[in-house]
Amino acid sequence: MLKVSLALLILLTFCKGSQVLNDISGEYLKNGENYKYNLKLNQDNTFTLVQKYQDARPQCQGKWVYLTKNTLLLNCNPIKNITELLTNGYMPSRENKIIILNRKKLKLGQVILTRKR
Repeated sequence: MLKVSLALLILLTFCKGSQVLNDISGEYLKNGENYKYNLKLNQDNTFTLVQKYQDARPQCQGKWVYLTKNTLLLNCNPIKNITELLTNGYMPSRENKIIILNRKKLKLGQVILTRKR
């Protein structure tokens, strides 16, 4: 009986972990006094990341992939228009790692993003 209970517990834990990974798509936000982060992860592995500051609004779109079961890598699409490099909308960091804290929270650098309801 103990072995069956242990096996069931392991199975339920595995299923719960799979649910977190399969259900990562959605919109995640962080609003501060002088900044705002918005990350939208789509089910087709595309994303949009927008950071708003007082005088800047860097943003990028691209593809995301799993590095590990709790880490994502966001790869921004290449710049097509050279003038975008000169605007306040250019995001200099073209790759960003995201740590999956749980189903509702992601960590981007030192910023904790929370899933939008």
